[in-house]
Amino acid sequence: CFTKIEEVYEYIGPLGKAQICSLVILSMLNLLAAFNFLMAVFLLVIPEWECETGKICTDDLCQMPRENWRWLNRDRTMVSYFELQCDSNYAILASSLFFVPGTVVGLAASGYLSDKYGRKRTLLAAVVLSLVLAVAQALSSTYPRFLGVRTR
Repeated sequence: CFTKIEEVYEYIGPLGKAQICSLVILSMLNLLAAFNFLMAVFLLVIPEWECETGKICTDDLCQMPRENWRWLNRDRTMVSYFELQCDSNYAILASSLFFVPGTVVGLAASGYLSDKYGRKRTLLAAVVLSLVLAVAQALSSTYPRFLGVRTR
């Protein structure tokens, strides 16, 4: 039984080429996951807007008719692209809430699949699936489609 971490390192030996390669690959997977978790922080921000010329505006978007104001940069965030303001605030949170259950189910399934097909095949399939769904997510033209591929 080991009592110090140094004893474990001595028993295992120095990092070899295979361990470093595995570390790099697994770190890249964590970057993909981190991007998906943090995406909501950056893409679900309510962007700047301005009053349309000749229209009466207030400081609150929700108190004005939609035709009285416009986004300064419509394609910058999902809020402006999918028109998710005011009554659609629930939809902003749904993006994050849909991602977590999909991740949990995927992690649970990956354990079973790793036992059945091996870790290497399962990991490769997870990376390919993640990349395909990330591209589908980026190309989504409607918010329900975006949520569907975000669930994974």
